Amino acid sequence: MKNLADKTINELITREAKDPCARCGTASFSCLGKFINLLIGDGARLPIMTKNVAPCAVVYCENCGAVTLHLLGVLGLLGEDTTEPNHEL
Repeated sequence: MKNLADKTINELITREAKDPCARCGTASFSCLGKFINLLIGDGARLPIMTKNVAPCAVVYCENCGAVTLHLLGVLGLLGEDTTEPNHEL
């Protein structure tokens, strides 16, 4: 069974999302095998608990560390396994 990092990388490649880093131009990326949740709000006050979250895969440049977030829902990866981090893109 593939983990979240592998599935994320495969989806990004399938969708032709494989350009070099926007900051340094390096083509070497990795993906964390975990996800983060972005809180979605409509004002300066953030709720303590909310259902308004956007789960994101975290892809980073291996040279400069620039981070790119990719919505798991758009990639079709909600509810996927999140083991074994750090796989190359």
